[in-house]
Amino acid sequence: MYRKTLARLPIAVVTLLTAVVTLAGPASAVPVLPGSGPVPANYETQAFSSGSGDIADDAAIWVNTADPARSVVIGSKKASSDGGLAVYDLAGDQIQFLSAGELNNVDIRSNVFGGKVFLTATNRTNNSLQFFFLDPATRTLTTAGSTPVGFEPYGGCLYVSVTDGQMYAFVTNRNSPYDFDQYRLSASGSTVSGTKVRDMQTSTLSEGCVASDPVGQSVFLSEEDKGVYLYSAEPTGGTSRSTVARVGTNGLTADAEGLAIARDRTTGAAYLIVSSQGSNNEKVYDTATPFTFRKTFNVAASGSVDAATGTDGLDVTRANLGPLYPNGLLVVHDTNNTGGSASNFKYVDAGLVLGKY
Repeated sequence: MYRKTLARLPIAVVTLLTAVVTLAGPASAVPVLPGSGPVPANYETQAFSSGSGDIADDAAIWVNTADPARSVVIGSKKASSDGGLAVYDLAGDQIQFLSAGELNNVDIRSNVFGGKVFLTATNRTNNSLQFFFLDPATRTLTTAGSTPVGFEPYGGCLYVSVTDGQMYAFVTNRNSPYDFDQYRLSASGSTVSGTKVRDMQTSTLSEGCVASDPVGQSVFLSEEDKGVYLYSAEPTGGTSRSTVARVGTNGLTADAEGLAIARDRTTGAAYLIVSSQGSNNEKVYDTATPFTFRKTFNVAASGSVDAATGTDGLDVTRANLGPLYPNGLLVVHDTNNTGGSASNFKYVDAGLVLGKY
């Protein structure tokens, strides 16, 4: 068992975390957004020891609505040898590791393809979108096919259309011409396949992306050296985009990396969390125009759990996950676990970042 717990916070940190900006709406129904500053990691996963510190990359959270305390985190291992996906419980203990190739970004949706829990990951070993199903009872993964994309894939994310109800996957190209393509996914039994429905390109390398479903029709994309942009997520949405955040503004420092949307469970208000890899912290923005910048935070050391640095991928949920995370969970990648070349994922109480219910 690999478990590290939260230590008592220093008074200075507690004082900083109590600074708040009040959101619109009734005080009893809406959490308040804490001010900028450090937040402690209270658990972490076992490190991926092989290769450089960037072997761990991206994470996805599955919320078990029937038993929230049995929710899991799925993290990618983008090693050229023995890469794949690891499944962790809410204390960071590993349940399963499934070898599947050099996997980069991972995303998840529940209650799709006949009620299943579905994941996709970008597979740099065979240049494909790789598909998986998660068994809710055993909390383990099985492979569910793949679709070649014709280039070395990098970033990726899922979208369930609010218009046609179809499942879509976005994927970016690690190399020029920096494709940003969209695939419609379909399932036949236990196998999923994809058909390309839209071609786009960016001028420089892009990786992190996240779609705004279930209530939106947009997808956010991090162009690492330039900033974060918003596209239509619908296959007929064209190539136009809006600027959400620029590198060099509000301390956003290249690379602009992982993206996640935190949606308030009482009001539906949403925030975009962006990994500012070059400054070892994260930025928070509104997801709606004019994409107001809200705060900066960093994941600090706590007790035997070290700080997160060089964060690439991240994920967040505001669901009540039981005693450990009643205000939701934030998971971030740490490039330098305990200052070494190994990497892992840190767990943070989302209420410390986005306010408690």
